[in-house]
Amino acid sequence: TYVTTEKAGENDSKTWHTDKINIFVNPVADDVKIANSSTIYEDNQGGNGNKIDLKPTLTDTDGKGVETVEGVKILASSVGAGYTLYSDSGFSSALTTTNISGTDYYVLTKTQWENGIYAKNTTPELINSNPDFTLKVTYTVKDTNGSSSDTKEYTHDHKVIVKAVTDAPTLT
Repeated sequence: TYVTTEKAGENDSKTWHTDKINIFVNPVADDVKIANSSTIYEDNQGGNGNKIDLKPTLTDTDGKGVETVEGVKILASSVGAGYTLYSDSGFSSALTTTNISGTDYYVLTKTQWENGIYAKNTTPELINSNPDFTLKVTYTVKDTNGSSSDTKEYTHDHKVIVKAVTDAPTLT
């Protein structure tokens, strides 16, 4: 709406003009928030004792459009030496790597990134060494607003803290 008002004497004038305008909001894919770390145990207790929580929380800072996590992948070389990643707490379904442009990743399903994955030390000589490691986790986020969308990748460090477990002594 266009409005002009003058108050300068004998020819007071007022002008009104109404027009329709369109405002386009471009979507912007925002970064996710994740836990900085997970704690697992060196002796492979299984269950939630070796769960790694990578569930993202969306942070739609512009409040426009619809944001979704389209994918999560872990750089395979960031997994600690001697560790294998699993999709279940019973360590029966090992994750496999996928080569993307010459680099190996563990590409997670939505169920895996929402419910967590599990790490098991599979090298006996490393079981009592409890070295922490840092996973490089990449989240693909898409923001859609009408027919327009924006997709970005954000990489986060997720520290896996390996706690020592005191073993019962063996008497001989």
